[in-house]
Amino acid sequence: MTHSPSTPQYLRLTEHFQKIAHFEHAWRVQRANNDWQGFKPLSDPAQDTQAPQQSIHH
Repeated sequence: MTHSPSTPQYLRLTEHFQKIAHFEHAWRVQRANNDWQGFKPLSDPAQDTQAPQQSIHH
């Protein structure tokens, strides 16, 4: 069987599509998180400016 699913070309192709699906999923999760941050009523802009900004060190 020359066209078995375990050929390097097939594995490379599936790995390529898995990366695309992973990045697309991560992008959608990021968009959902941004939308949720926007809808959060607890986030006060005036309070955010006075808070110690430790998130920059990430």
